[in-house]
Amino acid sequence: MPLDRNGLEILPRDACLELLRSRTIGRVGLTRDALPTILPVNYRLVDEQIVYATGTGSKSLAALHEQVVAFEVDDADSTRREGWSVVVVGIPRELDDGDGHAARAVAMGLRPWIGERAPYLFRLGTERLSGRRVAVRPAASAP
Repeated sequence: MPLDRNGLEILPRDACLELLRSRTIGRVGLTRDALPTILPVNYRLVDEQIVYATGTGSKSLAALHEQVVAFEVDDADSTRREGWSVVVVGIPRELDDGDGHAARAVAMGLRPWIGERAPYLFRLGTERLSGRRVAVRPAASAP
C-alpha cells in the first residue's frame, strides 16, 4: 500500500467506501458564523452516496446554501497506536427521493436520533474521497 509523506497508508477508494459502510456515525465539518464547527450525524452509505438525517440548523442551512462541507469517519486504538480516517468533501443536497436513496437509507436503519425534530435527509457524493491508515510498523530492534 502506498504511503503519504508522513508514513500513513493511502487507502484506495474501495477500502474507503468499505470503511464508510462499516460505520453509522460521522461528523460534518462546516462553517458557522465564519468559524469552523464539527457536528455529529448518523448516516448510511447508499450507492456511494452518504445519506444523513438532520433537523433545522447549521447542517441543513449549509446544504441549502450550497456550502462545501467535509464529512469524516474514523476509528482509533490509542493502546495499539492504530487507526484510520476517511474524509469526503462536497456540497450536500437535500433528498427528494426520486432515486430511492432516502427509502433505502431508512430500510438500512437510518433514523434521526432526535426523532421528528430531524425530518430532513441530505446526500453527499463521494467524488472527493480520501482515506489514511496508521501503518503498523515492526518495532525497531535495539543495537
